[in-house]
This record gives sequence, structure tokens and C-alpha cells, in this order.
Amino acid sequence: FFRTMNAIQNFLKHGASDAAPVSVPPPIEPLAWMLGTWRGQGKGYVDVREFTYSEEIIIAPTPKPVFSYSQKTWGMDGNPMHSEHGYFRKDPSKPDGFTFNCAQITGMTEILEGEVAGQTLELHHTVLGRSQCMKPPQVTGLRRVFERTGDTLSYTVFMATAAHPKMTKHLEATFKLVA
Repeated sequence: FFRTMNAIQNFLKHGASDAAPVSVPPPIEPLAWMLGTWRGQGKGYVDVREFTYSEEIIIAPTPKPVFSYSQKTWGMDGNPMHSEHGYFRKDPSKPDGFTFNCAQITGMTEILEGEVAGQTLELHHTVLGRSQCMKPPQVTGLRRVFERTGDTLSYTVFMATAAHPKMTKHLEATFKLVA
């Protein structure tokens, strides 16, 4: 356990290129392409309004067969916008299945399930939760697609809400591996 923790701390401190090899448990190994600290730019769509933002995502191994996920965004003016935290884990009921559990600063929680194919992970919501203090409109549908091409990670988030029930593109971002 302590050897694994030291390897994880070294990975987080020095990044993938300088770190001692991190042991990734076999069940989560198909998502190893996601590991690292990623920074980039994104674009969002709310109604007809478009906005841009900067973003950092950290996906890291844990002592268990799960990867932790931490995300934060800030506007082009440098002000914080959004953050969320969660975990990727293997769905043992499906050969290529994975789940993603995520809690957002807005008061929304999500459980998504899907499958990995090569370096693409597509997830669809199974449970969406919301606190009483979350502002409207209520999210009624969510789909996330993560994809890696070379040294670039990207994602697209599709969303449906009570105000706009048709699933539409809400966010898209592209990242470079920085650690």
C-alpha cells in the first residue's frame, strides 16, 4: 500500500515523464490514457449565448481500482467559474463498461455509465441529483464523451434541461498534457 501511495504522490508531484512507474490496477487500465494534468480551453453554449473558458483537469490513480477526477474552470478574465470532482471506475457487469460519479459545485451530482473503445469513453447519465439550492433549469439529461488523440485530450458534454428538453451540445474543450 505505502509503495503504491509513494508512486502516486511522485506521479502527482512530477508528472508522467519524471515519475516512477505508477501501478494501474488491471480493471481500470483501459482508461490509463486519461491520466495526468491537462490544461486547455473550452467553449460553452447556453441558449443562444456562447462563452469561452480555460480549464484544468487532473485524473490520477488511487490505491483502489479507480481514478480520481478533479476539474476547475475560469473565465478569460481569470475569475473562477466552475469545479467538479469525481471518480472513474470499472463496471464489472460489462466487458468495456465504466462508471463516472461526479459532484459539481452547483449542487448537481451525476452517475454516468458507458463504454470505452480505444481512447474514447462515452458516458450517459443513469442518475442525476440536485440540491434544493441549485438554480434552474433542472438538468434532465447528460452525456459526456472523452477522447484522446496523440497528446490531446478533448471532451464534449451534451445536456438537456427542463427548459430545453432536446439533448444539445453544452460544452466542448481541448487540452494538452502538462504533467
